[in-house]
Amino acid sequence: MQQKKLLIMNILDILKKYTDENHRLIQKEIVEILDNEYDMKTDRKSVKRNLMNLIEFGYDIEYSKYLRVYKNKQGKEIESLILSDFYLNRDFSDGELKLLIDSLMFSKYIPYAICMELVEKLEGLSNIYFRPRVKHISTFTDNSVDNKQLFYTIYVLDEANEMSMLQFVKSFAPDVVVLEPKQLRDKIKNGLERSLKNIKFKGVHSYGIQKCIRIFTL
Repeated sequence: MQQKKLLIMNILDILKKYTDENHRLIQKEIVEILDNEYDMKTDRKSVKRNLMNLIEFGYDIEYSKYLRVYKNKQGKEIESLILSDFYLNRDFSDGELKLLIDSLMFSKYIPYAICMELVEKLEGLSNIYFRPRVKHISTFTDNSVDNKQLFYTIYVLDEANEMSMLQFVKSFAPDVVVLEPKQLRDKIKNGLERSLKNIKFKGVHSYGIQKCIRIFTL
């Protein structure tokens, strides 16, 4: 039972690693890769059955159909449908991945080490044929700022968009006292009144403060 589970997982891994629209595999090639790289003996019927199971499970696997006609021992012609040229459709095309990688490499705000880690993850979304096409990334030097808390900052800003100010402060700055709107208005008004008392020379400045006080009294 465990061997059967491993077989379907390894076939999926092979499709992810070796296939795309321009690089397809026939069942015999999948059998050979399973034998050479996964030390797993199987036959084409088992490979075909598991490929069909993967498609049934929702994996976007494309293939070609061929009608094969042959004669049996009695000389009667037999038609057989052959499935071949299997490949896995990916969430991102190679062009989209290259665009994302180039955007990372030219960013001034992502630390070099984090950038390279993200690039490696993006490369993992394609197959073995993609890596040679992005060799240029190794020529970039570490010119980015050292911002180790970048992703935490992004997380905080994202959370701020989803929360009210009171929720945000309670989550990320529990020591900060958040005043209700009326308390805030009263606090500002009281501060302006104290400032007015401290002004020695009445005139333009005091008029401006008095006007502000009237606003916060409304």
